[in-house]
Amino acid sequence: MKQFTFRLSLSSEEIMLMYQGHVRRLVVRCEQGLTLELALEKLRPFISISGVHGYFRLNTQDDHRFVSLERIK
Repeated sequence: MKQFTFRLSLSSEEIMLMYQGHVRRLVVRCEQGLTLELALEKLRPFISISGVHGYFRLNTQDDHRFVSLERIK
């Protein structure tokens, strides 16, 4: 399993783009130096009225298939 960490701060307006279907994927730069593409549906458990904010850990299989996403701060 591989782990990638990144910070994320998306406003409620940016999240609305997801619900309106304008955006489906998010590209983030992780602390390990890689750029990751993440389906926005994976962020749904973390959405609040103010958007999505926090420090996250993405767990993937060795071939980079999604396993889990968790907020660690």
